[in-house]
Amino acid sequence: MSGASLDLNGYDFAIFGNANIAGALRAGGAERLVYLGGALDFTGGGAITAASSTVIIGGAGAQTINLAGK
Repeated sequence: MSGASLDLNGYDFAIFGNANIAGALRAGGAERLVYLGGALDFTGGGAITAASSTVIIGGAGAQTINLAGK
């Protein structure tokens, strides 16, 4: 949902498959964002606010990631 936010509060966050991120993912520490799968799209206004976070991208097939200039 556009304008929504998810504070990770020390928890890792994993996406398995396609995702359209329209709100904010906010990390406050060393959380990991794990993406394994199809298409990840931030063009609907989505954003990642990282502290000391790690983003892991993997999977067996091709992935498409659009960070929308973020």
